[in-house]
Amino acid sequence: MTFGLCPSTSSSMRLNGLYQDPYPYSANTPLTTTFTGQITRDITAGAQLTITATSRTPFGTLPVFTHNYDFCSLQGVSCPVKATPDYSGQVTFTVPSQASTDGQTVNFRMSLKHADSSTVACVFDSNYVL
Repeated sequence: MTFGLCPSTSSSMRLNGLYQDPYPYSANTPLTTTFTGQITRDITAGAQLTITATSRTPFGTLPVFTHNYDFCSLQGVSCPVKATPDYSGQVTFTVPSQASTDGQTVNFRMSLKHADSSTVACVFDSNYVL
């Protein structure tokens, strides 16, 4: 799996790696995303993770789903997450049933924002969904 950074003027996390298990995803199953990097500002209560999925079709790009999560309440997360030059963490969530797209490629965007709406990190990838 490859990932890219979303266009952003600033963020408080510099990602070195992003790994997902299982790959490819399946709808209605847990997905664990492990990420490594540098955090330059504590992540505290109120941080929000937004995951958006779209699918390309012959008719254009169609929305699949958008889900918002309280980052600090996700499995595998313990807030506050302290600033550190060497961070490794993971979050687990269930892939929504809307992600079942009959084996099509789905574009995912994961955006994590502080409680004040400033960006922690934003990444995107394209994956095959079973």
